[in-house]
Amino acid sequence: MPRRERQDRAEDAAERESADPLVQLERRLRGSQSVDVQDVRAAWRSTRYPRAMVQVLAQRRRPELAVQAATMVGIAVDPSSPTWREDLDAELFERFFGMPFSETDSLADAIRRAIPDPSV
Repeated sequence: MPRRERQDRAEDAAERESADPLVQLERRLRGSQSVDVQDVRAAWRSTRYPRAMVQVLAQRRRPELAVQAATMVGIAVDPSSPTWREDLDAELFERFFGMPFSETDSLADAIRRAIPDPSV
């Protein structure tokens, strides 16, 4: 991939990520800020980031749903491990690094169909 193409892709990804409401909520959760359930519901319906979907489920203490979503993107998770969230983050990064947007969009749709409302 030529350097300019990689740079354009990185800029597109950064712009798309900054506009995604679930990515914003995931960042707030990482910063130990509280997140309103209604915000999660609204963001869940519109996100295009399966990585953020899995991370929000894990951070909101929904391990069963995080495991289900991780399985859908091809990652095996053992929530009995004390470092499972950190391990999951690393695997998610590896899984989604450089993945085409069309593929991440379809995975996000699949997770949304399987887990329609993570707030319940």
